[in-house]
Amino acid sequence: MINIGLMPYSLGGGVVETEAGAQAIFEQLAPHLEQRGLSYGLLDAVAPSGLPRVSNSRVKNYAALIGLNRSLKSSLISSISEQEETLLTIGGDRGSVLGSAFATKELYPQAAIIYFSGFGDSFMPGNGSGEWLNNSIVPSLLGRAAAKDLPTKGYRDFEMIIVGPQYLERSELEYIKGQNIKYFGINQILVGGFKPLIQAIRQTLGHKPVHIFFSMDTMNFQDFPGISQPNQGGLSYREIKLVFSELAKKQIRGITIADQAPDYDQDERTLTLATELILDLLS
Repeated sequence: MINIGLMPYSLGGGVVETEAGAQAIFEQLAPHLEQRGLSYGLLDAVAPSGLPRVSNSRVKNYAALIGLNRSLKSSLISSISEQEETLLTIGGDRGSVLGSAFATKELYPQAAIIYFSGFGDSFMPGNGSGEWLNNSIVPSLLGRAAAKDLPTKGYRDFEMIIVGPQYLERSELEYIKGQNIKYFGINQILVGGFKPLIQAIRQTLGHKPVHIFFSMDTMNFQDFPGISQPNQGGLSYREIKLVFSELAKKQIRGITIADQAPDYDQDERTLTLATELILDLLS
């Protein structure tokens, strides 16, 4: 059983809007799931007080962000009736779907996460105030604010692999050195190839439950333009398919696909890729 949560909200921090991405991906995905005999349920994620349930809903502040993610986390957790079910969250941007990874972590305390993004502006631990846009995205699962503001049963730091950022600030690099994180920036991949990343996937993820958090801005913008922030020099189709073929062998319990902007797509290339990657992981 695949429990699907659609997220028509965003922080509004990207270059283009992402709110329509959830429905677009789901409409293309659903017939493929039915064709393959994969059962699914569509969840109705509850909007927190003060955030209208309409298209183009923008999350304006940290309190709204946390409220939205608490609602998403609660909706996903309550959907699970058997341990073999998979959580699939589609849409929004990185910050608005933070709760999806927390849901997997609460259900499977041993879970590891592999996080794909083309940008490295969000890897410092959050403190619950101030620069909430940068300090509350998924890698801050390792930070104090995430544990405090999105309390999770049996919370502890994720084992984590970060893939794809063009660069990290020195302070960010220093931070992840002290955590249980393996980092593969795009430049490292270009120099060292994909073998070290594949080895890390095999060793770090092993037989653990896994949450795969994929921002579409990991991909090269010229090939896949329907993303919220253009990423010149991102991963190619062949490269991401190689990595996902390895991930598909793992015990996948959570998938998040974020930052798809259908209004900027061409011939539905990015939309089709998002659907294909989800199906790769569910095969």
